[in-house]
Amino acid sequence: MIVNEFHAFEERARDAYWKISAIGIDNVILYEIHKFLFPVQEMIVDEFRAFEERPDLRYINHELVDIIMSDRTDAERAAENRHKAINELIERACDAYWKVEEKGDSEQTNAFIKELKICLDLVLNNQMLV
Repeated sequence: MIVNEFHAFEERARDAYWKISAIGIDNVILYEIHKFLFPVQEMIVDEFRAFEERPDLRYINHELVDIIMSDRTDAERAAENRHKAINELIERACDAYWKVEEKGDSEQTNAFIKELKICLDLVLNNQMLV
């Protein structure tokens, strides 16, 4: 009994003070990871590595920067507004996809993709006919 308690204490003490080292992970991120116990640190780094290795799961957020230019024409401003509208629609679609994906239900994810593809195909095919 005492030996088991000692081993349990030793393991907790070891986990509390060990800090994982990981090549390729920014020091700021590692600093945040070090706030967890060592086994959790290992799990986080493993998940980070798995995420890095799957390019289909990478999500990059592109944001527009507003630049005030007084010498633009109305046509240029209208084109910029259309560009912003398209970017917002794409960002909303990505956000909706990730909300579905995070639930972990592959059937629901596949249904979402299928429905989005149908809607986009209708719009894109009609555009080509005009």
